[in-house]
Formats: sequence, C-alpha cells, structure tokens
Amino acid sequence: MKKAQFPVILLAICCFLSCEKLDTSIPDQDTEPTEAKDDDSSSTYQVGDVFSNEFQEELIDNDGTITGVWLSGYIVGYVSGTTISSAKFQTGDKQSNILLADSPFETAPANCVPVQLSTSPSSANTVRNALNLNDHPENLGKKIKVFGNIVKGYMSTTGMKSTTKYQFLTDEFDYESYYAEQNRQDDETGDEQEEDNKDDNSEDKPGSNEDADDSILEVDVYSVADLLEPLANYFKAHGVASISNCMVKGYIVGYVRKNKSTISQTSFELTFPVESNIVLADSPDETDCNKCIAVQLTTGSTYLATREALNLKDHPENHHRCVTVLGSIQKYMGVLGVKNTRDYFWAEE
Repeated sequence: MKKAQFPVILLAICCFLSCEKLDTSIPDQDTEPTEAKDDDSSSTYQVGDVFSNEFQEELIDNDGTITGVWLSGYIVGYVSGTTISSAKFQTGDKQSNILLADSPFETAPANCVPVQLSTSPSSANTVRNALNLNDHPENLGKKIKVFGNIVKGYMSTTGMKSTTKYQFLTDEFDYESYYAEQNRQDDETGDEQEEDNKDDNSEDKPGSNEDADDSILEVDVYSVADLLEPLANYFKAHGVASISNCMVKGYIVGYVRKNKSTISQTSFELTFPVESNIVLADSPDETDCNKCIAVQLTTGSTYLATREALNLKDHPENHHRCVTVLGSIQKYMGVLGVKNTRDYFWAEE
C-alpha cells in the first residue's frame, strides 16, 4: 500500500505545476488589438453632442474631462498647428491628430472635434498608425469611432485625447439628398451666370483683349502648363481678369471635392465624384495638384450638355481621357482655370 503513494504524490505535483503555468500566461492588455468590439457598453457621442450646452456643462462639472467614452464622426482633415483655427480639410503630413465632423463635407473648424493620435501607450500608437492621414490619405471621408477622454482646451477647443481604440463604421450619410440639394443650388447659380454672361458669347478671339500683346495669346489651344505659368504671368502683368472663348486641352485626372474651393483639394480617385467640376493635367497619370487646373461644369441651357457629358459622377469612364474644352479662362479654385464651359470635344492624345 505504501508503494502506491509515490505515483499519486507525483501526479498531484505535476497538476499543480501545470495549473501555475497557465495562470502566469495571461497577456498584457496593452498588446491586445485595439479594434473596437461591438459589445462595448461605453457611451457613444456624435460630434454635435460634444458642443451641446448639456455636454459642455457636464464637462465643467467634471473639471474639463469626461473619461472613457466613444466619439463617432467622419474624418474630414487635421490640424496643422496648435489651434483649431489651423484646420486643414485635406490629407497632409501630420500624424499626430485628425478632425472629426458629423458630415463628410464639413469645412467649418467650429463644427469639428480634433482627436489626438498619441504614441503612448502601445494601444494608442496602434490607433495613430491606423488613422492618421499622412500614412492613410484614403481615410479622408471615412466614418469611424474612437475611444478616449473628451477634454476642454485641446487645440483651443473641445477635443479628444488619450485615444486607445477605434473602429471603422458603416457610412450612413444621405449622399443622395445632399447632392440633390447641391445640384439645386448649382442650377440657381448656373441660371444667374447664364444671364450675366449672355454678352460673353461673341466670337472674339483670345487675343482681342486690350494690351494683349504677349505671344502666349497667339496659341490656338492652351495646355495646362500654359495656364499655370505664361498665361498666369500675363494676367498678373496686365491686370486681366478673364479671356473669353478659349480652348484648353488636358487629361481628366480628378475633381475638386464637394464644398472645397482650392485646387489643392483635388481628389485623384473616384471616391465621391461630383458633377460641378473636373480637374485637368498634361499627363494622364498626374497626381500633383500644383500641376493641375480645374474646369467648371455649370448648369443653364448653354452649359448643361457639357456638364452632363464630362462629369465623373455620371461618367467614371472619362477618368484619364484627353479632352479639349471651350470656355472662359479666369481664376477658378485658386488658380487660373476654365469657367462657363460651354463646349468640348474628345482630343487625340
């Protein structure tokens, strides 16, 4: 009977050691993936909620910080400096923050919440690596939610700091209604422009402007490079505002995003194409907005057929095609471009 006790004791020791090994193998929580789980029960706020009187009062009652909450919104840009006034509604070279808004088309800093993308702890660094617009320009316009602390005083406004988790969300924005409203406004603007430009449809040649003595005015069809340099210099030197009835040739490489106003906000991908403009370049593969011009596609009976034929929303197959457009060369989207575009033809490459 005594000889049988040793195997029993040995088995008990082995079981004990095995259980102790399992207890010490629990991973550090900071090394777990930071992708949000659907069963998280923390409060979720939208950007508009943060600026409500009720939320701001709660912030004050909590000494300017509400910890451990989710904030959902669309990534619309980033802050280039130290205050919300330096908001940039585009991709850029910043990794340290992003801007969230309730609309993917928001361009008012006062309607945005800056979100800090820190590098510590390791879970926060994972959020930074996944969301920043420098490494991931494709994130612009995407809907997400982030987990952290909402604080007063970040970027001189109410923002989020100590972000440790994130999740990409389903985009439920009503784009159809939004574009319908924008098109309605464009129609009204187009009708006004048609009335204002009835006298612009004469057969004057580009060189008919007073003091137009530079050789650049002898060009029959302008390239994009012509508008960016020699014509721009001519406009500046002679105080010219516009030249009517000009032809400009280039490749359709993208469009300036809705509610944006400068060529720097060009999208070279067909993510959310618009009807109101296209962007031309001298090369079909151009992705440098500084080498591009914008072409207005407006409404009104004189211009509507051109708009309907060229816009990338209805005709994504036009992307990278070569086209010659007829219109007025003047400042558009911050640089010389083409406005009141009333005719076109597909050009040889």
